[in-house]
Amino acid sequence: MLVAGFREACARFYAAQIQLEHDKGFPALFEWVAWAGAVRDRLRADQKPVPEVIDGLWFIRNLVVHLGVDAISRSVVLSTYGGGMYGEGTYGGESREEWQWVARTQLPEPKSKRGLQQFDAKLAGRSVSATLQEASQVL
Repeated sequence: MLVAGFREACARFYAAQIQLEHDKGFPALFEWVAWAGAVRDRLRADQKPVPEVIDGLWFIRNLVVHLGVDAISRSVVLSTYGGGMYGEGTYGGESREEWQWVARTQLPEPKSKRGLQQFDAKLAGRSVSATLQEASQVL
């Protein structure tokens, strides 16, 4: 049941990400990381190993749920050589926009550092969609 809820929340977040609608993305992110926290807590209660990506999501969940932290930012990913950024736009080559997890330096000081190493290793500065895929594969 928990994993199903997690996957459904992932699907809602992914749909918002495709449209790059931040006003829909944040509530979906909130729900997604809340489910990740519930899954992590169940794994720990059942004395099962917790995948690193889930521990990283649990860390950011605490900041998002308890402090309302905006943990994602839009970024432009250049997919070919010969392109670049100029101001807020791109030139040359192909590009796409996606959401990325913010760097730890952009986050407030957490009350607990549990899951911080996993956040740094698996999430910080990386693609949110890659995290979606990895988390879905390990559960």
